[in-house]
Amino acid sequence: MFEYWRNANAALKWTILGSVCAGLSVIVGCLALPPAYLQVTDQGTPSPSPGSGATESSTPADDMVSSPPASPSPAPSEATPSESPTSPGPDDQDAEIDLDGFEEQEEMFGWGPADHNVQFLGSRIDWEGATVNATDYPDSLVFADGVCGTNDLWAEFDLSREWSALEVAIGLGDESQSGETVSFEIIGDDERLARSSAALGESETLVIDVEDVLRIRFSADGPSSCQDIQAVWGDPVLYR
Repeated sequence: MFEYWRNANAALKWTILGSVCAGLSVIVGCLALPPAYLQVTDQGTPSPSPGSGATESSTPADDMVSSPPASPSPAPSEATPSESPTSPGPDDQDAEIDLDGFEEQEEMFGWGPADHNVQFLGSRIDWEGATVNATDYPDSLVFADGVCGTNDLWAEFDLSREWSALEVAIGLGDESQSGETVSFEIIGDDERLARSSAALGESETLVIDVEDVLRIRFSADGPSSCQDIQAVWGDPVLYR
């Protein structure tokens, strides 16, 4: 090979030297590359090492994937307007008292009144039997001969805050004059507990809450002119 080099002319020598230099330049350039580019992945592509500055780009498939649109929330159901509560009337209040739930009861028949207003000759308040609307009430409080608008009769009794409920029937005695109406009122410690009206042939049973009542009043108010009328409180009974 050295013999060939000696016999080669100058032009050929320069060509050979140029090729050698070019090859050396390629080798030197490869040796100067960073080690990160010399690593090869399983698929044969260079894998940048950590810290090399290369970032991982998302695939087009990743960019196209999006969360499914949220289903619209169902509209709230329209609430049915509830009826506004109403204050119970006298009949509703009576129905709420369960007399069977009490352990003790006592008839008021024969009780002496703590106070009354028998104001003129002939009017009277007595415990006696009476018939109202064809029903007999043997232990009744009867207001008679003076039940009229200007001279209403009343009688008060002491309960001493010992009773919880009162049951009593009201109406006109069957011996009363027809065509007239009487108002019945029950008052406990100056507070009206019940009020009702009745004419001949009518009757009603009242159940009254008398919890913590000290004194109770039975009052009857009749027509403007005094008539032959019996206002009957039929068989009043107390419960506790």
